[in-house]
Amino acid sequence: MPAVHKILLDEALQDSPQTRSLLSVFEEDAGTLTDYTNQLLQSMQRVYGAQSEMALATEQLSTQLLEYQTQNFALGQGDVEVIGILQDFSKTVVELNALHSELATMLANGMVFPMVTFREKDLTEISTLKDIFSIASDEHEASMVKYSRLPKKRENDKLKAEVVAEVAYTRRKQHQASMQYYCSLNALQHRQRAAMLEPLLGYSQAQVNFFKKGADLVSKKMDSFLSRASSTTQSIQARLEWETEEMRATQRELLSVEDTVYTPDLDRDPPTARSYRGPATSTSAIKRA
Repeated sequence: MPAVHKILLDEALQDSPQTRSLLSVFEEDAGTLTDYTNQLLQSMQRVYGAQSEMALATEQLSTQLLEYQTQNFALGQGDVEVIGILQDFSKTVVELNALHSELATMLANGMVFPMVTFREKDLTEISTLKDIFSIASDEHEASMVKYSRLPKKRENDKLKAEVVAEVAYTRRKQHQASMQYYCSLNALQHRQRAAMLEPLLGYSQAQVNFFKKGADLVSKKMDSFLSRASSTTQSIQARLEWETEEMRATQRELLSVEDTVYTPDLDRDPPTARSYRGPATSTSAIKRA
């Protein structure tokens, strides 16, 4: 564990130049920490925002998958196989969405919230106490100026007593403010270390929980779906390749005719396709639902 530097509280009353010099080092560190904390918090909020967007996106994806069966496809009506797969996958996406939503919540509570609390509580406290200490120091300095300007030759006992009382009051006020400020600055070194580690712990725990539950979901439900979807896709791809090759062969045959076929005013029959044996489609059979 690194050495912890401290401002000695028993030196607060004297307010010596050495104490003020050490105080400036603590204040510089506090300012650097504040700037870094703001930047780190922005990065954490970006991670949380991305995860929240992921949850919203998966929810929208699930809804959109179910919309496929409601589309008025004139050529693809009754594709029960694909519709069934999309419906099953939509249910899986719903469960994935629940995991993404849970992860977003855990990131907010375990990562972002501790950092916000550190900034709003600890760092704001330092800033507030610094202002209080600065005001108290200015008041004490002003009272000391009054005291130094008291006439030496013709003393006014009443005036002197009032000024002395004011000095004593402002010195006590500064003393109290300085001790509170020094205590907070001393404690900040410990709070800083905890504040840097706690959000990372929350982030890691959230990710581990997400991946564990995700692995369970994949092993229980995704394996069968992937096998079914892969088999169907391969079957569709094989059919597509066969159809494509048949159409290419038909194209080659239809385009291998003589140029006279394209000459106008010649009484010739148009070329016909003999090799392509795909299923005939009647336009009268295509009707919009």
